[in-house]
Amino acid sequence: MILYSKQRLTIAEFHFDEQGAPPDVDIIRYQSRPERVPGTICYPFSTILIDLREEPDTLLAQMSKTTRNEIRRAAKDDLLFEFNAQPDNRWIAGFFEFYREFAQLKGLAELNRERLLGMRDCQALVLTRIKSADGTDLVWHCYVHVNGWARLVHSASLFRATEKTQQAVLSRANRHLHWLDMLRFRGQGFSIYDFGGWYAGQDDAEKLNINRFKEGFGGRVAAQYNTDHGITLKGALAVRLRHAVGAIRGRKQ
Repeated sequence: MILYSKQRLTIAEFHFDEQGAPPDVDIIRYQSRPERVPGTICYPFSTILIDLREEPDTLLAQMSKTTRNEIRRAAKDDLLFEFNAQPDNRWIAGFFEFYREFAQLKGLAELNRERLLGMRDCQALVLTRIKSADGTDLVWHCYVHVNGWARLVHSASLFRATEKTQQAVLSRANRHLHWLDMLRFRGQGFSIYDFGGWYAGQDDAEKLNINRFKEGFGGRVAAQYNTDHGITLKGALAVRLRHAVGAIRGRKQ
């Protein structure tokens, strides 16, 4: 269970198959559930799951030829891989700053810092990165993990800010980082690698490109649900407001 506060609301998150007694908070969120949670507002979505119980050779064989080749080429690019299951304030600050620049380039919202710090404080956060030979950060990944399940929360690179030749290096580095992350999680006994989402629509070209990138690693598309449950009056009002705003934005798209 992950606990954090945001905008004067106390929030508890239960991830995957995690169970526990509901704590004394304003909002409880059940994340990445295979079924709807009765009595909550449910948000259906899809994701891609990789079974890490398979042997590495089998995992590679399930990938597309392009993905395998890019991973093998990246292994020759003199890159430095770092995996941190207990990120300190320096690591957190480094990721926040890198993501801030990434989000500005792509026009994305800022990170939910309180949530990520709550993950760190509950020892459920992993940060990984790939660096070039000169120490420049190329790609960062951010994961939440519970009960042998690792889910990608954020992936960031400065792809759009670089020239085409460097973009090819970043693309290879990103695939290589996913692969190295999978191997590290597998070596630590994890059973599932979750790509954190898969776009089920047909209209957003950028999201479809991201789908193709993820699909290149094999795995299976799975339906899941995120849910919100307001416990206190202010929690229930916040959940209803969030749902209403989401519905309005959905209608505008």
